[in-house]
Amino acid sequence: MKQTRVMIVDNHPMVAEGIQSILETYDDLNIVACLTTGEDALQHLEASLPDVVLMDLNMPGMGGLTATELVLERALSTRVLILSMHDSPEYIATAMNHGASGYILKDVPTDEIKIAIDTAMMASNTCAPAHKLHLANKAQAHSQHLQAVSK
Repeated sequence: MKQTRVMIVDNHPMVAEGIQSILETYDDLNIVACLTTGEDALQHLEASLPDVVLMDLNMPGMGGLTATELVLERALSTRVLILSMHDSPEYIATAMNHGASGYILKDVPTDEIKIAIDTAMMASNTCAPAHKLHLANKAQAHSQHLQAVSK
């Protein structure tokens, strides 16, 4: 069985180590790095060759969005899943526009992180169902507003 190589990047060690401890219980995951900055992620990218990066959105120095773009430029097959406490559609859409394969809230049940990793490996965009519905509703409302304005 091929293991999915996972890099965790979060400036809060307790969060990163907690996620690492949980993910290490899965036989099909291999945690290749647990880092605290976007700069560290870029420095360890070539050596660790992650399939998936769990990237904190808000970090001091290089933020998660910039780090996501740079990871994707340097490792074309790597998928980046944004970890965040922000559930607003604007944050989610911005992360996806920066190339993230998915967006995971830090308060989701731990099995959803595993599901997001598996989904990302299937080359699908990954958002919790409630976020997908919220984004779809927001897009529909925006479209209806544009139609009303153009009449």
